[in-house]
Amino acid sequence: MMSLAKNLKVVVLAFVASMASFAFAAEPHFANLNSSIYAEVVKVDNSSVRDLIVINKGSAENYKTGSYCNLYREQEALALLVVVDSSLDKSVAVSLTDVSVQAGDIVELKLTSK
Repeated sequence: MMSLAKNLKVVVLAFVASMASFAFAAEPHFANLNSSIYAEVVKVDNSSVRDLIVINKGSAENYKTGSYCNLYREQEALALLVVVDSSLDKSVAVSLTDVSVQAGDIVELKLTSK
């Protein structure tokens, strides 16, 4: 009985440790904004039904039409974006959630599906 309790304790601790590492791995690392997966919002055009979010990276950095991105402000996740148009050096996205986007917000290209 004592061995089963000890094994269960080890399994629970391993699970908690793995979940903690998963949670921390999901946080963006803003130390290197020159990385191709990070970009910056340079302009928000709110003259249409949906805000059009202009991003300072484009298809040359894999910000292609249909790509999903996370939006951050001060390292806090705010929204999920989808790129709706892209040129070589800039792209335009819309938010899939109702959130106020500002110039200077950080965009992280998602490397997997949403």
